[in-house]
Amino acid sequence: MVEGWAGTKGKDYEGLLRLLTPEEREAQEQARAEILSREIPEIDVLAVRYPVKHPTSVRTALGREIRQAILLDFDCWNKGYDQWEAWARRTLSEDFVCHTDFGDADREQYLEASRVWFDEKQSKRLYFDNLLVRDNWAAIQYCIVYTENGVKEDKSMMQFMRFVEEEDGVKLVECWNK
Repeated sequence: MVEGWAGTKGKDYEGLLRLLTPEEREAQEQARAEILSREIPEIDVLAVRYPVKHPTSVRTALGREIRQAILLDFDCWNKGYDQWEAWARRTLSEDFVCHTDFGDADREQYLEASRVWFDEKQSKRLYFDNLLVRDNWAAIQYCIVYTENGVKEDKSMMQFMRFVEEEDGVKLVECWNK
């Protein structure tokens, strides 16, 4: 389960752990403890600060601009909601929509939901398992840590994003979160 585990640490997590051998369970819990104690390094190069476990090449200028926007998303989030909101207002298009399990959110609804999550969970975005950019699309799988009911938790997140090129840079126009 250590490699490739993309589920949440919800009700099914303990049940799944029972399927493991004692050695596998210990390895899973050790990997989780390492995630929960991980510190974000103070390094100026964002691609080093937020590493990608399974990198893929980005071949175009547009792709590099999209990758940089995603790295800035992480960095601004980890510096506080105000910095992230400033990034989001520059980077989310006016007609942005986010599709989630809870329905669709326009730009302002997404900003408000993100503020509530930020205030309640004190989350940090740590690293990418995968970051794939092709044409004007990106797919990312990444790890976050957050606090819920006073307990530090980790979660693997998935997001698919569609960008557009505008005069002042790339804009995120649509995303799907899981």
